[in-house]
Amino acid sequence: MSQLEIAGFVASLCKDSLHRRLIRAMKKLAPAEFAFLRIPIDGLPLYLQGFVDSHVGWIRRFAG
Repeated sequence: MSQLEIAGFVASLCKDSLHRRLIRAMKKLAPAEFAFLRIPIDGLPLYLQGFVDSHVGWIRRFAG
C-alpha cells in the first residue's frame, strides 16, 4: 500500500506551541502508511497590520 502524505504547518514560531505538539502527537499515533510533511513558515514575514497596509502590493502577489 502506498503512503498517504499529510502536509501541515504550525502558524507559530514558538518551538513548544500547542499546534506543534498536536502535530507531533498525530505523527506518533498515525498508522505507518501516513507520512507527515512539514511546511516551514520561518521564511515568511511576520503579520503586522501596519506592515500589511504599507506593503499591499507584494502581499497580493504572494497570495496570488
